[in-house]
Amino acid sequence: GASASSGPVKALTRRCNQLLAKLVRAGPEGVPELQGRKLYQGHPMLAVYPGDGARYGRHYDSTEGGKGANGRVLTLIAYLNPFWRKEHGGCLRLLNQLADDDSTAQDVEPLHGRIVAFLCKDRNPHEVLPCLADRAAVTVWYYDGDRL
Repeated sequence: GASASSGPVKALTRRCNQLLAKLVRAGPEGVPELQGRKLYQGHPMLAVYPGDGARYGRHYDSTEGGKGANGRVLTLIAYLNPFWRKEHGGCLRLLNQLADDDSTAQDVEPLHGRIVAFLCKDRNPHEVLPCLADRAAVTVWYYDGDRL
């Protein structure tokens, strides 16, 4: 199996870092909340959800205070599911607020090669909907260097 130090995972994190470089630029391509920050890449996390209905409940990846105050600023998720079909479920559901009903949610299918990026400190709560086929992803978090 692949580990965080394997060649393919290193190549993926290089691609994530290239995307990050575009996101922190000033101008129309850049994300204002990321500009001027010293961001540090965390260790990639490999996750496989078995296709037996496995899911992950609603949560924030980082919060300003409390036990979720981990310094994360940005979440990047790369999906590794070459034969994924809509009926397999397992979408990433993004919400505006934790208490939102599902009518305001944005569902993102975990299609092979897709990379999803979102700001994660006290925003973009999300969940993984039940998976009806094995679902694989690599998550890379970027941390605020001033908080470490």
